[in-house]
Amino acid sequence: MASRVKPRNLFLALFILAVVLLLIPFSAHRAAKGSSDFDVYYYAGKALLNGAPIYSVDGKAATLSQSPFLYPPFFACVISPFSFFSIATAAGLWNILNFLFMVGSGIVLTRSFFYSLNGLFRQSFRLIALRITFLLFIILICLDNLAMAQINPAVFFFLVFAFECVLRKKDTAAGISLAGAIAMKLIPLIFLPYFILKQKWRLVTSCLVSLICFFWLFPSLSVGFQKNLEYYDAFQRSVEGQRTPVKLPFYASQLSPSHQNLQSVLFRLSIDWDFREHTGGPNGRAFVFRTPIRFSEKTASEIAIASVILLLIAGFYLISRSRMNDSQCLQEISFVLILMFLSAPKMRSHGFIYLVFPLMYLAEQCLSKNKNTKTIQKIFFMSAFFYLLQGIKYFKFLGAGCFSALILLVYFGKELMNQEKRT
Repeated sequence: MASRVKPRNLFLALFILAVVLLLIPFSAHRAAKGSSDFDVYYYAGKALLNGAPIYSVDGKAATLSQSPFLYPPFFACVISPFSFFSIATAAGLWNILNFLFMVGSGIVLTRSFFYSLNGLFRQSFRLIALRITFLLFIILICLDNLAMAQINPAVFFFLVFAFECVLRKKDTAAGISLAGAIAMKLIPLIFLPYFILKQKWRLVTSCLVSLICFFWLFPSLSVGFQKNLEYYDAFQRSVEGQRTPVKLPFYASQLSPSHQNLQSVLFRLSIDWDFREHTGGPNGRAFVFRTPIRFSEKTASEIAIASVILLLIAGFYLISRSRMNDSQCLQEISFVLILMFLSAPKMRSHGFIYLVFPLMYLAEQCLSKNKNTKTIQKIFFMSAFFYLLQGIKYFKFLGAGCFSALILLVYFGKELMNQEKRT
């Protein structure tokens, strides 16, 4: 006799099907309007197939997209097959793939890391508010990525899979997966010095060999060695143009309230008002809030960059003092992910998907019999509160999202310090 399908499994299958069916028209509509990030990927892939430039020229996009392409040539090769479809159809297909990456990340996280979440709806009644808040918060972060048809879900999946391989002592596979994340978006490079500090030499070697294949072998086979060299030269110049403090496009982008990383927020809060008003365009003139501290554009930029560098030094010093073990590994990974978010040259609100890991760690601790449960709940709710404040334009300008990440950073940093004292 065939076994009956459990109602819970049937509901989950129907929910996934409904999401997939809704993603296609929604993604197609936004991509056709040019209001998602997918048009940047799509036209870069299309230009690559035609042998045309894919990076910025004088700070402007070399393709038909509204913004310049700032990812390695490897990702342009990966996304290029989507350009055989119309941009609307391609965006729908890409977001279905994004949804599958999110489901895959969720499966790996709950299966390999957070066992108590398997009984999420079997806990005591007093934790209902926390469970609902946790689920809605995570869903909101994921939907933000789907709305923008972003690359982040794919990068996050490869990072999560790499972490799982580390815990299972499969360092070679972990290095390959980490290299895949780096080859699509450079900011996961922050994990290389972390694993070097932890003396995970097989993982580091595997990652470096894989990066050579992803950065040079794969694109060279796709477009030719000489063309790949040209793309990397343009990629380097494009990235340098974005991060050089003395160029106006850098300032204009940092003035945008959409960027919630530490560097952008500090720059916005300390820049001289006259400069912001006259050179920032709509982003500079839209706010009547004036900070009491005002610096020239160069000084404000140097202070912001120096703060990020000091944060990274302090973070890695703390990690170097701790000992990697199974109970502490999740805390360290969470800490590095938060550092990655805060120190990124640009990070908009949909980049919060990288903080799903530490947030799930907090939720797991809240649902366990932890003596610090009340403190952990306060940290989670405070982080969620500041994240939601981004919906108000003035709080977005002030960097509410950055404060959300800083709260998590302080908590996990304190936990690592406590672990060090106990050992």
